[in-house]
Amino acid sequence: YDALKKHVIQLKCVGMYLDLPFNEFDFTQYSDFFMMCLKEVERMKLHRFDQYSLGDVFSKYGDPTYSSNKILKNLFISEFNMLEVEFPIYASLLRATFERSKYRTAMLDVAQYAFTHILPVEMSRYILSFSDDNDIQNVVKAVEC
Repeated sequence: YDALKKHVIQLKCVGMYLDLPFNEFDFTQYSDFFMMCLKEVERMKLHRFDQYSLGDVFSKYGDPTYSSNKILKNLFISEFNMLEVEFPIYASLLRATFERSKYRTAMLDVAQYAFTHILPVEMSRYILSFSDDNDIQNVVKAVEC
């Protein structure tokens, strides 16, 4: 139960969607952990790679074009130990989200062409970026038929 509460705090601090009211838990005993999470999130936003920051891994997950950034890819592939040292609370969540974002980008790259008969590609991609992975996968399946 303790691990679940900490995970909920982590997700809330980076602004990820939770299908759960944040006030359902009593987090008073976790105020120190909450502050540590907020500080680590602020530090992630300061680590820039070209036009992207580590904070973008969470905030731009809808349309994760950052996943094609070579410097950021290299960070997650060959320098992950550095991430674990600098961001001990979020390192594993950063890596998992980055890995999922590569899959999501590939799906969006296909799905964005599903509605070209009624919308420009850019508009289709923008609209699809608000969908969850399952919905995008359904669009991809429809495109492939």
